[in-house]
Amino acid sequence: MKKHLVEVESALKAINPVAKPSIWKAENYVGGGRSDLIYLDLKIPDVRRTFKKGFSFFNPQHKIFKKENLETFHYIWTHSLHFEALVICLAYVKSLPFEVRKRNRSLLLGWLSKVDNWAVSDELSGIYAEFLEDDVELLAIYKKWNRSKNSWERRQSIVGLLFYSRFRKSKFLSWPQLRQFVDPLLGDEDYYVQKGVGWALRESYNWYPKEVFNYISENVLAIAPAAWTACTEKMSLREKALLKTRRRQRVKKNFK
Repeated sequence: MKKHLVEVESALKAINPVAKPSIWKAENYVGGGRSDLIYLDLKIPDVRRTFKKGFSFFNPQHKIFKKENLETFHYIWTHSLHFEALVICLAYVKSLPFEVRKRNRSLLLGWLSKVDNWAVSDELSGIYAEFLEDDVELLAIYKKWNRSKNSWERRQSIVGLLFYSRFRKSKFLSWPQLRQFVDPLLGDEDYYVQKGVGWALRESYNWYPKEVFNYISENVLAIAPAAWTACTEKMSLREKALLKTRRRQRVKKNFK
């Protein structure tokens, strides 16, 4: 399978990279300066077009699932050091019918161990949230992630609950169920976990606006700046103003 890995990486390296200021280079913007992956600074639409062209071992126009294709992309996922190669693997998985992904759920859940950036993390969140909606017993795994020393597992335990709530077919989780994953991470020191907290609260608010508004109001000082903007994003101007006022009042009270 190594030759297929080389083929995919060679196809990606043949694409012209995008010239960007340092701050917007993928190793910084996506990798946060702490990722171990190699970033080619390619436009993601160009990467997806490369996937759609196919490879010697895979034709995306053939819709019949072949186990050997999944095994090949799994090999690429576990062995490649290139961010864009992981994007190719995710494009393959997302092209599969849900029932095929479901049959291979254990393998795909294992992909989380490779994650070290928010872009790949979020792509997996979309896949995992679909698994969870299909089988809420997976919450047991999410609880393990929630307590993990690995910050990307902790982030996945909250972003992967709903991903985008509008994609879910029903309100399959109650607010108390969602809250039990947010509570332990309110004080998490990791920036990307805090971004995940904001994400989870925003999507929970779409389902339970009153409950989530009250929760944020009660925890105005506990919610980190990295989470604040996202968690209030969908609220009305009036709600945002009320929360900002409450936040200022709490800060003043603490300094007296």
